[in-house]
Amino acid sequence: MAGPVGSPWVVLTLSGELDMSRSDELDGMAANVFSGDQVNAIFDLSDVAFMDSSALRWLLKVQEGAHQTGGRLRLVAPEGGSLLRLLSLTGLANRFAVFPTRTDAEQPSPDMTDSADDRLPSLTVVHSRVSAPEPPGND
Repeated sequence: MAGPVGSPWVVLTLSGELDMSRSDELDGMAANVFSGDQVNAIFDLSDVAFMDSSALRWLLKVQEGAHQTGGRLRLVAPEGGSLLRLLSLTGLANRFAVFPTRTDAEQPSPDMTDSADDRLPSLTVVHSRVSAPEPPGND
């Protein structure tokens, strides 16, 4: 569950279907990750095949918990994947720091410092190419 040696990030890789039937399991994982002081976590969702609304609410709850302890949550959702599309369609993509790869998520980014004093209150999509098609007849 840890990131590379020397990394300030704890990495949790999730896979399969994230739905109400896994809520206790997900709550337990989050409690383990954010049980101490300031924790910076990356949730790698690259292998998640399905996510329902309960899992989206869980991510929001985890993010709030991370912020309350002075930590940060970053998500890995590959470009073109269904999860990134889901976050965009639900309007939640702008609530999380979303990266296309774990390596990208582990890097400091210019618009989000690693200092608790400089942390942005609301996270934004760092890298995404999801776009909605133009409605017909708007030429």
